[in-house]
Amino acid sequence: IMNYRVASILPSEAADAAATKTIDLNFAKPISRITVQVKALNSGVLVTDHPAKIVSKLEVVDGSDILFSLSGIEAQALNYYDKGYMPHTVLNYIDQTRAIATFDIDFGRFLYDPVYALDPKKFTNPQLKISHDLALGGTAPSAMDLSVFGHIFDQKEVSPTGFLMSKEQYSYTLNGTAKEQIELATDHPYRKLLMQSISETRQPHEQYNIIKLSEDNDHKVVINGEKTSDLLKLIRQFPRFTEQIMAYNVAATNEIYPCSVSYEKA
Repeated sequence: IMNYRVASILPSEAADAAATKTIDLNFAKPISRITVQVKALNSGVLVTDHPAKIVSKLEVVDGSDILFSLSGIEAQALNYYDKGYMPHTVLNYIDQTRAIATFDIDFGRFLYDPVYALDPKKFTNPQLKISHDLALGGTAPSAMDLSVFGHIFDQKEVSPTGFLMSKEQYSYTLNGTAKEQIELATDHPYRKLLMQSISETRQPHEQYNIIKLSEDNDHKVVINGEKTSDLLKLIRQFPRFTEQIMAYNVAATNEIYPCSVSYEKA
C-alpha cells in the first residue's frame, strides 16, 4: 500500500520572462504540501539579490478567496519557523551556474498531517499562482527553470477538518517616532504571528522595540509592552542558522553576497 506520493504538478519548464504562472489544483486527494522551486542560470559576476527574491508572490486561491499569499522570502521565513530548517536553497553567485530557491506551502502542522490538509474537492476552482521575475535575484540570470511538486495522500484515506492558512496581514513604512496600531482579522483563529522588517543597517529590535498584543480593547492583554530584545530571549531557540555561499573573490570590488536574514538572540 502506498499511503503517500509526490506528484509533479508542473514539470520543469523555462520561465525566462517575468510572469504569473497559474496552475489548476484539480486533485482528487488531499494535498499536504506544495513545493515550488526556481533554478536561475547566473550570468556574470555582479550580484542582483538573494535568489528567493525571484518569486515576488506565491498564492493559492479559490476564485476571489485567498487561501495562501506570501512573497518568496516570507514563505522561506515561515518554512524555517514552522520546521526549524530552511527549504533547499543554493546561494550560488558564480557565473554560468545555478542559483536555486525552494518554497514549501504547508497546509498541515507537519508533512502528511491527517487532520489538516488542503482538500481540492471542497473548493470550486483551487489554483496556485506564482509571480516570478528572474531579474530580481541571483547574479543577473539569463535563464530560469520553474517546477512544482505536490505531496499528496494516495491510498491512505483521510478526511481533513481544515487546513493551515498563511497570508500577510498588514504592511506599512516604519516611522522613527510612531506607534502603529494594527487591527487583526477575526475570521479565523491564529497559530502564529511573524513580524518582518528588513534593513541593511539595523537589527530587528532597533526597528520595532515595543510590542503589545491585546484583545477586546485591552480586556485581555497577551503581551504587555514587552521589548523586542527581551522577547527574543524568551522564545524557544531554533537550530543554529547556517548557510553556505558560493561566489567569486572579485579583486578591486566591494561586492555584497546576500544571505538569508537571521537574528535569534539579543
